[in-house]
Amino acid sequence: MNKEWIDFINQEVQKDYMKNLKSFLDRERQSKSVYPDSNLTFNNLVHCPYDRLKVVIIGDAPFTQVGNDGLAFSFNGYNPPEETSTIIYEAFRDYFGAWPNNIEVRKKLFPTSSLLEWAKQGVLLLNMINTCTDQNRFAHKGMGWETFNIELLRFLNEYHLPLVIVNKTPENYKGLFQQKHLYLDNKEEKWCSKANDFIRARKVPVTEQHLQLKINWTTKTCITN
Repeated sequence: MNKEWIDFINQEVQKDYMKNLKSFLDRERQSKSVYPDSNLTFNNLVHCPYDRLKVVIIGDAPFTQVGNDGLAFSFNGYNPPEETSTIIYEAFRDYFGAWPNNIEVRKKLFPTSSLLEWAKQGVLLLNMINTCTDQNRFAHKGMGWETFNIELLRFLNEYHLPLVIVNKTPENYKGLFQQKHLYLDNKEEKWCSKANDFIRARKVPVTEQHLQLKINWTTKTCITN
């Protein structure tokens, strides 16, 4: 995990709300199945390089099943949840204008429902609630995660380059961001293309131009500089 993410987490865990959240999660794990696994709780930050950050996709809460990999909307397994299928469909539609009938084409570009490849390119897949139980996605609502992630969004608002914020929740977070960032709500169509257009148009310091790459919105393994 990049130092910038570690520093942010270390700052927050000193606060009372995070201490209370940790105590709550310790109790929950003693008697319930909690997803994702504790070692995946901050997986979205682990796999998103801070210096490559381009897009933040905001979701509600994690999935209540094995296959939850700690990345919002991502699912590492078979029979993905509807929200995963929907966001993959939207990405596919952005490429082709429609969902093609050719199953082999789909499998070639979207061989997995894990969105790890997006994260590696600088897409932060952020749920506003990081954990849940196997019975209820929103079981840990109001226990502190929302506070943590609002603070994270405020931290991202100060990022030195303009970011694309794709909000896939009913909540409105636009007020947290400066006008330099592109904010797209959950009704926005072709958000993948709009994000890439915005990324290409950013004024990037010469020393960072090797990182100025569009996002490959497929789920196949891709190579980035």
